[in-house]
Amino acid sequence: MAIIQSKKSFSVKFRFAKHLILLPVYLNERGPCSFILDTGAGRTTLSKHAADRFRLRTRPTKSWALGAGGRVKMESTTVNCLQLDGIKCVDHKMYVIDKSLIAKALKRQIFGVIGYDLLHRYAFTINYKKKTIVFKPIT
Repeated sequence: MAIIQSKKSFSVKFRFAKHLILLPVYLNERGPCSFILDTGAGRTTLSKHAADRFRLRTRPTKSWALGAGGRVKMESTTVNCLQLDGIKCVDHKMYVIDKSLIAKALKRQIFGVIGYDLLHRYAFTINYKKKTIVFKPIT
């Protein structure tokens, strides 16, 4: 996996879904797709819906995830390109998890979760009133 990150600060507009922040992410140069910002998630994950929609080949794993929906089996896949404005990942290996319960609760399709593996490269400030996040690269 190669991560190409902006050397300058950048700002991203977001939307709310209930109490969650949704970020506009592009998968394989298509989108924007709604990803949940989760500062407590160790890895960026993809929903089963997104893997199916983008016709990504998934492989079974021996791993399980624990979330709001309980324990779920994880699969893995590789996304050619995942981009959130100034953050671009090429050949990004991701876990695939069924997120249908949260999508149903939010009444909208969720394509994935942005986690620590991408976020730790940045200090970021969330402006809830303006619905923007400013990402500043950590040097």
